[in-house]
Amino acid sequence: MKRAEEPFQDPEWVRSYEEGPPRFVPGYRSLQIMACVLLAESLGPAGRVLVLGAGGGAELEVFTRLQPDWRFVAVDSSPLMLARAKQRMAAIGATERVEWSEASLSQAPVEEFDGATCLLTLPFLPDDGTRLRSLRHVRSCLRTRAPLVTAHLAFDPKGPGAERSQKRYADFALASGADPELVAQAQKQMLSGLTLLSPERERELLRKAGFAKTEIFYRGFDWTGWVSYA
Repeated sequence: MKRAEEPFQDPEWVRSYEEGPPRFVPGYRSLQIMACVLLAESLGPAGRVLVLGAGGGAELEVFTRLQPDWRFVAVDSSPLMLARAKQRMAAIGATERVEWSEASLSQAPVEEFDGATCLLTLPFLPDDGTRLRSLRHVRSCLRTRAPLVTAHLAFDPKGPGAERSQKRYADFALASGADPELVAQAQKQMLSGLTLLSPERERELLRKAGFAKTEIFYRGFDWTGWVSYA
């Protein structure tokens, strides 16, 4: 079985990656804007944000455009994805506002960030203690009461509604113009390469990681977004 991370080491796949999320994730750009709004509630006009799973730079572009005085540390384990994000920041003249870290979530720089985001990334971490350890590390990187915004697909693949969830995932992507072959590949990877958890388990892990308060701010079928506070 291939690991979920392997496509991020494929240059051709990385080049085409940006076409995927807008077709698979309902309200993808609005999700990024909402994440920025939630961060701004705590940060105000100035702050330092940890962007986890930042490769590609999609949310970085939204954040830098909406908040011209924020600074960022972008973390991703894929050098190819980070390179794409750097190109994107250079294209909008925001390179000097971002520091780059080729690392896993559990190796993110430890300092008192004013907020953090982790969009479409946590399901790449198994629920064997790895995800909880990573969330605890992220908590250690945040100042008290700083927000963490997370969002990804969340349902129990062995639960009673799993078949319906998988069908909605595929049907939305097809209706949004995704190539049928790509959708079939994504479905296969979703079940074999990702660790999907119920929303209840997601909240439990955030609580165990030390986040005192968690609220759902976004739902698009089974795509779910949470804002948690350290």
